[in-house]
Amino acid sequence: LLSDEEKQDVNDSLTWDMPERLVISGSHVITSHVTMYWDFERVFFDDFESTDLNIDGYPELIIDRNFKDANRYAVGSEYRFNDHLTLQLGLSFDESPVDDSDRMPDIPVEEIYKVALGAIYRVSDNLTVQGYALAEFLGDGEIEQLASIDGHKIGDSFNMDTDAKVYVLGVSFAYKF
Repeated sequence: LLSDEEKQDVNDSLTWDMPERLVISGSHVITSHVTMYWDFERVFFDDFESTDLNIDGYPELIIDRNFKDANRYAVGSEYRFNDHLTLQLGLSFDESPVDDSDRMPDIPVEEIYKVALGAIYRVSDNLTVQGYALAEFLGDGEIEQLASIDGHKIGDSFNMDTDAKVYVLGVSFAYKF
């Protein structure tokens, strides 16, 4: 039973090496009202070769990932409308770190496009309010076959298409004491 506390005390582990990242970014004041931002990021996903899962009482499961290095490109700008209001816009593109033939249903990562709009309103010297809207288009996540586990393909063919989108609306408040 899952509710039995004795059975919940197990020694399980999941090994998942997070990739190293190199980020180069900059900001440029164009006018007294406009600032431009840019960002280039190289993610060294090729170190992410497998997910190793160890569960007591079961053989170790090694899920081959075959990820490759990928880049992220981003640009953004701020327009200071006046002393109280700043408008923001940002765009980014992330390359897919995995080919269709190696994509798995548990991590159906694909190219990612993001668009963000925001506004910062300075209520006083101590209080600012920021509102934002973000849209992420996570690609088609097409899977042509299951990748390998312990070096062996699971089946001949498995087809799955995802068309994931994420929309976020948010408000944050900052107060200086």
